[in-house]
Amino acid sequence: MFYDTYSGNKRFLALKAKIPYEFRDEKNLLSAVTRNGAPHDFYHLETIGDSIINMVVKTTLGITNPGWSSGQITQESQRFLRNIGSHTEAESVLCQIAGHFGLKEYFGNYDTFYKGRDGLAHTYAGAVEALVGAVFYDSGHDLETTKAFVLKLYAPFELIKDKTCLCMPEIY
Repeated sequence: MFYDTYSGNKRFLALKAKIPYEFRDEKNLLSAVTRNGAPHDFYHLETIGDSIINMVVKTTLGITNPGWSSGQITQESQRFLRNIGSHTEAESVLCQIAGHFGLKEYFGNYDTFYKGRDGLAHTYAGAVEALVGAVFYDSGHDLETTKAFVLKLYAPFELIKDKTCLCMPEIY
């Protein structure tokens, strides 16, 4: 899964070109896709990114659907957040995001990172989460920038059906 790489590596440059965010310090991106650990550990980035993705998806659904109950928000959010269980790799939005932005190619078929039948789905979801964590740190902990990045990742999956309701035209 992890490749020890550097900015001149063709694979790293291709990944960097596909991501809709320009890193101020590419070491943050490198931390999201390597065992490097500097300046941040992959697992730390994954945890932070997971929390941010959950927050953005659930608050976006709540804002754009003000009549929904908390149960409806939670149920609908699972379509965007789940990466295991009843979802196959092809059905998982996080896995599709990983494929769309080149993380699957970068990580290859490394399926021993997470053990079990859902290894690849976990690996790809973890890669997306770590990427979001890397953006959070690279942006100086700017939640608005990170939120806009997450919404860009989710744009093809119709998280927001009415794009005018969030008053964030710069992300579309």
